[in-house]
Amino acid sequence: ACAHYMLFRDYFTLEQVKLVDLKRCQLHLLCPFCAAGRAGNQVSAYSDKLGLILAQNPRLKPVFITLTVKNGSDLVERFEHLVESFKTMNDRRRDSMKKGRGFVEFSKVKGAVFSYEVTFNEVSKEWHPHLHIFGLLDSWIDRDMLCAEWLEITGDSHVVDVRRVRKVNGSYREAFQEVFKYALKFSDMSLSSTLEAYLCLKLRRLQGSFGLFREIGRASCRE
Repeated sequence: ACAHYMLFRDYFTLEQVKLVDLKRCQLHLLCPFCAAGRAGNQVSAYSDKLGLILAQNPRLKPVFITLTVKNGSDLVERFEHLVESFKTMNDRRRDSMKKGRGFVEFSKVKGAVFSYEVTFNEVSKEWHPHLHIFGLLDSWIDRDMLCAEWLEITGDSHVVDVRRVRKVNGSYREAFQEVFKYALKFSDMSLSSTLEAYLCLKLRRLQGSFGLFREIGRASCRE
């Protein structure tokens, strides 16, 4: 019954009709409607944060990064492998920046938001978890070095995509939309595969931020 009930109010003196109530299931891993609404809220919130960050750090360079691991038939194992690999890379970034324990390419990322995405190949019957990151760099990443670092961490994947992000119609909303789009690609997966993914991932953290995006959030809370 998601979105089957909507309440509108007609402000006839203003010649406006507004949606004031809407029934939602809130199961964004199962429901495309709720997934789109959740993504829209995230895009708006992080676009506002980005504006504040760039106002204070105008030299930072926006970038879009995608990290993958080797496909596999066990979704939980493959997803956990990706999560732990990303945690290791982020730990090395933090140690490099704060403790001076060796330089890594990922330490050039001064702040980022990220989101996990899962697809399923109905032919090979393998899951493909991957990670989308919108980051801010102080200098451009050497993609070959980042690929080598990622392969050393994962042991099974050197597939890393790094793209410079440019404004579209004066904003970076399109890049954020790519990060926060559906965690599951409903149009590319059968109902049974979508349900299996939901049962595996429903209690897991699928989005997050670090660096300047975390700091700007704490500053807003203090204010």
